[in-house]
Amino acid sequence: MSAFKRRLPTSAQQNLPGVRLCALSPFHPIMSTGVPSLDDVLGGGLPLSTSLLVQCPDSYSAWTLLVQKYFISQGLRSGHDICLVGD
Repeated sequence: MSAFKRRLPTSAQQNLPGVRLCALSPFHPIMSTGVPSLDDVLGGGLPLSTSLLVQCPDSYSAWTLLVQKYFISQGLRSGHDICLVGD
């Protein structure tokens, strides 16, 4: 008999709005960035309790602001708390 036990996701993680389990690693809950193509690059979305830094040469480019707006709107739609920090 093994001393190791499989850690199953808690029901609290499964019930968070906008959060789903990653297909690649079913024990890591993820949330969408709001941009489907970026979610694909990240393996389905952004893992919970992580940060994502998007760095562009021009901080005021339309692309940077667009990703920021999509991510914020996805969080608001899911009922998550949002903290936006700028320089």
